[in-house]
Amino acid sequence: DQLEELKDILTVDARVENHLVLSATTKDLDLAQTVERFSILPIRSYIFTKLDETEEYASLFNQLLRFKRPLSYLTNGQKVPEDIELATKGKVASLVLNRIPWN
Repeated sequence: DQLEELKDILTVDARVENHLVLSATTKDLDLAQTVERFSILPIRSYIFTKLDETEEYASLFNQLLRFKRPLSYLTNGQKVPEDIELATKGKVASLVLNRIPWN
């Protein structure tokens, strides 16, 4: 019922962009369940927070592949707006690929 009520609020004005804010520290399965629960809402894109609190970014990447929504912003700290950055493919690729041990 609460999600339906929230959906009614979020669809009042089509010009308003809705972003689902997710923590990069959350486990992959938990992120997937969260995204699934909120899938009835008109979510335009994701924002991943707390990049500074983890060294594992595979779950972030998995959500992008799994649910096919864009990623708009990343946050890397608690200073607003200094620690908010526009998400780019290069940034996400760098986060994920830098964790792989290469020869």
